[in-house]
Amino acid sequence: MSSSALDIAVRAVAALIMVALPIAVAVVVRRWPSWNGSSPNQTSWKIFGMGALCFVVSQIIHVPLLYVIVFPLLKNGLGIDAKDVSLAGLDLVVLALVAGLMAGLCEEGSRWMFFRSLLKPQADSFPTILMFGTGHGGCEAILVGLSSLSALVTMYIYRHHLPDGLSPEDAATMEKQVQDYWAASNGVILMAPLERVFAMTLHMAMSLLVWRSFVVQTGRGLTLAILFHTSVDAVAVLVLRIGGVYITELLLGLIFFPLALLIVIHYGRKHTLIASFEAVPQDELSARETQTDVGESQERVNTEQE
Repeated sequence: MSSSALDIAVRAVAALIMVALPIAVAVVVRRWPSWNGSSPNQTSWKIFGMGALCFVVSQIIHVPLLYVIVFPLLKNGLGIDAKDVSLAGLDLVVLALVAGLMAGLCEEGSRWMFFRSLLKPQADSFPTILMFGTGHGGCEAILVGLSSLSALVTMYIYRHHLPDGLSPEDAATMEKQVQDYWAASNGVILMAPLERVFAMTLHMAMSLLVWRSFVVQTGRGLTLAILFHTSVDAVAVLVLRIGGVYITELLLGLIFFPLALLIVIHYGRKHTLIASFEAVPQDELSARETQTDVGESQERVNTEQE
């Protein structure tokens, strides 16, 4: 296989993995045996769609807020230009923290609102929340994958023939973009689907944290989810500028991915979130105590008769 054919194949495979991965994970979550070992779970695809819709809504809020309000405030107030690729030092740290916080507030806030307004009647089990997180992170992965496929087709065409009617300046700019696209190493390209694996796991974990906050009626789970999301995005922005793609993915894979996986495993072992965070209802406790008392009384009667 020639170098050109290999570049095309790697980019196509990476994009297709990002599109197929969420569907595959959702199928596993939907058909996995129930978490108490009984019949197979059949979580509705509707929950996946709700998670995807939650991601879209969060971005409708997040993107304008970031580019219309937050970034201009940073530039005018602190002189920090988000578009400045040479940004370093404290300015870069501030930019990373602000960008991470905005992502955390918008996405986790949207997740909480969906749980409160739409998902409450159905969200009574671990697989349901896991499916919602799969839809949230999966929507992002699918959109990135489709965008990558579109870019591949476009850049393949432009590699051989640029659009007609371009000015010399526009033609030079587009030629540079095409060269940069094909100059990216295949290793860097393959980091994209790996990052989607990390991101989807993080969305599952944060969905569980937000649901915990919703179930117990405290803000601790939501706060933890926002802080977790902020930390991940801030580190990604900061390290990507300083150390590049490989170092960024290494840190995500060694620190945040295991933490997210532990959260998923921890709540998965508890069978259902309701059982995990709510005490046994008082009437059920009374019924159990009554049954115990009746049993003990019957044993005493039997003993006396003997």
